[in-house]
Amino acid sequence: STDWLSEVSRIGFSHNHNIALEGGGKHMAYSANITYRDEQGVITGSYNKELRAQMDLTQYLFNDILKINFNMLKTLNQSDNQDSWTIYHQAVIRNPTAPIYTEDGDYYEQTAPLYYYNPVPYNKEHTGDYRIENTRLTANITLEPIQGWKTNLQLSTRRNNSVNQYYNTAKYQGNRWGGINGSAGKSQGDFTENLLEITTQYDRQIGKHKLSGMVGYSWMRDMSDGFGASNSEFPTDAYLYNSLESGRFAELQESGEEGNKTYSLRTYAGVSSYKNESTLIGFFGRITWNYDNRFNILA
Repeated sequence: STDWLSEVSRIGFSHNHNIALEGGGKHMAYSANITYRDEQGVITGSYNKELRAQMDLTQYLFNDILKINFNMLKTLNQSDNQDSWTIYHQAVIRNPTAPIYTEDGDYYEQTAPLYYYNPVPYNKEHTGDYRIENTRLTANITLEPIQGWKTNLQLSTRRNNSVNQYYNTAKYQGNRWGGINGSAGKSQGDFTENLLEITTQYDRQIGKHKLSGMVGYSWMRDMSDGFGASNSEFPTDAYLYNSLESGRFAELQESGEEGNKTYSLRTYAGVSSYKNESTLIGFFGRITWNYDNRFNILA
């Protein structure tokens, strides 16, 4: 019999490390921390690694009339991109009397039930990872020249860069059925968000009357762009996803050498790109009147 779960799983292991620093004085405060996390999943080859750094600095000036705050967050993340759910699902429903390999060393398949696959090639014939880099910078400048009147300027930027890359050998499920000699792909995406927001607020208490007013302006721009490429029919598995131009798919299509292969151009080779951009501008305001904490009007 075959213990399918043991063939595609392992004992998961994770470890976390953290360093933190904080301090300051009467008019200044700061804090910083760095965290590293490494998690190995129970499915063989699954993992998640993250390095996270954060810093915060606050400074008061001119008898606390001016307050400046700066915050930075940086995250680096890397994880596998295999189909762990499918691997686990197929291992659970797989017939324990079925072998992993045929007598000639190929993967054994019994495809009569719909969506019934050997999970081992899904696990062992795939290589790839997904990497994300996030950066966020935020600055707040608050001015309070007189009691009750406060003006705040916020500036921030957020950037996200991602890379997704994979290589499936000729023994990977879809490639075996289609007669594909290896397939690979790589994509990259960038996202940027810039924000500017300024608000000014005035609060005044006169007897039992409390008045409050606020006006503001907000500007935000988002921009995302990226590209992707894929190819197949590689002369060797050694290239992985690092030499997409080495795939001979288009060459075989043009020469007619593909024979009875059951793939399509859209599925096994292609190039794509995109770009999106948007800008949001807003003006806003609010006036509040309250009497004796019993009656309230908001406009």
